[in-house]
Amino acid sequence: MPCIGVDCDERGEKVSFLECQACEKCNKFPTILKKKFTFPSIRQLPPKISVTLLVSCPRQAYLKMTQDYHIDRTALIAMNIGSALHEYVKSVSDISEKFLRWTTPEGNSCVGYLDAINISKRVLYEIKTTPHGWYMRDSGPKARDALQLQMYATILKEAYKVHLNELKLVYVGLGDKDCMELEVSYVDQSKFMNDGINLLQQHLDAGTIPKGKPMWPEWECKYCPFKADCPDKIIKETKKPEN
Repeated sequence: MPCIGVDCDERGEKVSFLECQACEKCNKFPTILKKKFTFPSIRQLPPKISVTLLVSCPRQAYLKMTQDYHIDRTALIAMNIGSALHEYVKSVSDISEKFLRWTTPEGNSCVGYLDAINISKRVLYEIKTTPHGWYMRDSGPKARDALQLQMYATILKEAYKVHLNELKLVYVGLGDKDCMELEVSYVDQSKFMNDGINLLQQHLDAGTIPKGKPMWPEWECKYCPFKADCPDKIIKETKKPEN
């Protein structure tokens, strides 16, 4: 099921993408920018298990595939910035087809789409935005981002027999405009993918919601669109003290 709209904190209600695009009372970003936003692309989320969903909490991944949901305005902006960056760097790739498929020994599958790959130099890129680039430069790649890149590399190596020389995470700092490439070591993620795909497929076939097990609860629970009804969330929201 798709992401169908925005949970608007200014209006205090959930609205469709069409309503958001037509609204002229938003102080989050100018209407002239919203007219250029790629609302349809946000709705076209993969109906199947994807590499991106595998690095998410199983409960969140399942619900994103089976329920309509809304995102907040900050996520809407981030998605469009990411789309613009991906459009800008796609010329880096020297192959036109970047759609991948991985099938487990049990016959279940997931799909993935590469950000950019230079096949002649055997370099795979994953593009990410971050509030502050200097922090990534000091701390190194986020574990979640490295895992996602390693999964793409595993699919290329094992399913398509493409051996890579380098894996690179490209971080674009939105706040400080600090951009960098960080190298990631190759790790075979076949077992991680197979376990995750089989778990999700079993629950999809049975129509049951898997238990929430976020790998990065500090932010995954905080930004989950299904957190309000989650019995498994690890990070509890704290209410602001009343004046």
